[in-house]
Amino acid sequence: MGKTLFIVQTYTIGKEMFVEEIARQTGMKIHVDENKYSIVKLCKRDLSLYTLEESSLEIRTSISNISISSLTVELSQLPNKYDKIIIFQPTGWAKKTTCKGSFEVKEYKMPYSEHSSFNELIDCYKMIRADHVIPSVIGEGQTSQKIIEMIERESKPKPGTLDSFFNCKKRISSESIVPHKIKDFHKPLLSNKQVVSSIIID
Repeated sequence: MGKTLFIVQTYTIGKEMFVEEIARQTGMKIHVDENKYSIVKLCKRDLSLYTLEESSLEIRTSISNISISSLTVELSQLPNKYDKIIIFQPTGWAKKTTCKGSFEVKEYKMPYSEHSSFNELIDCYKMIRADHVIPSVIGEGQTSQKIIEMIERESKPKPGTLDSFFNCKKRISSESIVPHKIKDFHKPLLSNKQVVSSIIID
């Protein structure tokens, strides 16, 4: 019987703390290529957790070789080494942990960020009541406008909640001054006579 290969999708730099904690809890070394090894070395990470040798725990930064379909093919070519592959995708864009795939190849996407999660960004936006939103990181399949629309949709109070009640009262009392509105950074800013608070979504 084979064993499970654990793959963590990361950026060229980032998410090291996530993978390192897996290594500490399981006792496995983190397999990386020479390029990634040089990066973690420059970042003064704990090199005792990393290895250039084959391991059951890997970091992969290329999206092209960690899709469920490509890993299913890879698994079929390693019948005597592994019988399962589990992919972890820690990302601030996820609102909750989701799982997809087959019994042999599973992909877990989970809310994780070393700066702010999506929900934390929404809370920040609601707290400062930003009029100007600048999405600085555009994910695959996303556009600046889509992200702004998502922020606007997710920041609206849920009907029937206290937040919805007080927001309604606040909106009525402030409508005659300056409407609360999200604006894309590609469009002109508000006039100098209006107070503008900005938030950069990263």
